[in-house]
Amino acid sequence: MLLVPLILGSILPLLGITGSPAKVMVLQMGMPPAFATLIIAETFNLDRELAVTTLAVGLIVLLFTIPLWLWLF
Repeated sequence: MLLVPLILGSILPLLGITGSPAKVMVLQMGMPPAFATLIIAETFNLDRELAVTTLAVGLIVLLFTIPLWLWLF
């Protein structure tokens, strides 16, 4: 959620991609883990607590990183 959007946001202008398409790509790369991780953990009887914690932390971090990515790119 931090490193990949930063790298992608730095490379996109070199590829000629700017403006709204670049912002969309950077924001998509910065999205938190999907709810599918929880479904997979439930299905295969994996560590559910870890899946829920990862999902919750990802959503909280997202609140701080979205404004950062919009400001940087």
